[in-house]
Amino acid sequence: MTEVAKKICVIFQGQGGQEEGMGENLVKTHPEVATLYQQASDILGYSPLNLTSEHLKSTAFVQPAVFTFNEACRIAFMKERRGDEQIAYYAGNSLGELNAMLAAGAYNFEDGLNLVKARGLGMDFACAEYPSGLMALVGPSKFEGALFCLSARREFKRQASHLLDGNGGGLFLEADNSLTQIVVGGTNEKLKQVQELFEESGFSRRGFRLVRLNTAGAFHSDLMKPAEPFVKEALEKITLHDAKVPVIANTTARPISRAGQMEQEITDHLTKPVLWRQSMDWVRRAQVTAIVELGKKDTLTKMMRDRGKIVATGAGLGIAAAGIAALLYFRNSKNH
Repeated sequence: MTEVAKKICVIFQGQGGQEEGMGENLVKTHPEVATLYQQASDILGYSPLNLTSEHLKSTAFVQPAVFTFNEACRIAFMKERRGDEQIAYYAGNSLGELNAMLAAGAYNFEDGLNLVKARGLGMDFACAEYPSGLMALVGPSKFEGALFCLSARREFKRQASHLLDGNGGGLFLEADNSLTQIVVGGTNEKLKQVQELFEESGFSRRGFRLVRLNTAGAFHSDLMKPAEPFVKEALEKITLHDAKVPVIANTTARPISRAGQMEQEITDHLTKPVLWRQSMDWVRRAQVTAIVELGKKDTLTKMMRDRGKIVATGAGLGIAAAGIAALLYFRNSKNH
């Protein structure tokens, strides 16, 4: 890297971009990652590296695989990073939040993976109880400014308000990811109605897209309540610690560090929406210089393109082997 980020926030991706064999390159280049994957295999009874595309359709397999891959990226990053930057905060989108807590020292890898395993099984159970999914309303890549996007988002939510009935059969706001992306989720019948609404309202003619996401259900909504007993039982079996570095909570967009706060966030996370846009705005106001996204793709960084300058992706810098997907400097950084 040609520039030094004095104060950074490291962020982790959630599920949705899972692929067969993710992590193989890191295993080959880092002995510590090879040890991590062996530990994961011992805990899970299978290797995340051997999961097929059919396995990766199931939340029960996807979540442990992504959790392990995210940690592998962090290990590689910590081994290869240069400079005197301070990691001031960790954050993660959806499942990635559990990696942020691991990185911050809230629990060890074994406890974290057992928690994620139980979470994945519980969410699979909830998805069977309520066949459902997620859709992202994505704004045009070249938009007319923040007010245009906020106005369009409000208009969409207003038009969909009769669908957002807030009960177990309804539609829910799942995530506020950026000025140009919100995610809604609900039963398959509700999502069909959302698709019809989108087509009738003319949003596509204004450059918007409605995308069905690669998840098995309506995560972060009341439809995930059947998963709560799985997570609560898993929490009783692990030891939570105060975090060494604050974690920005998805459900409140505020930093947390106490063990009790972590436990509450893990439980709330199942049924409350992800406030990612607000979380990243909080980080920027906290005088953080840059965001480092770990993973294979620059998914989260792209959503923040209006917040700062994307210096490079991992592939562009030749640092993808270090687990870095992208680096973004905020516009209020003193470096720019």
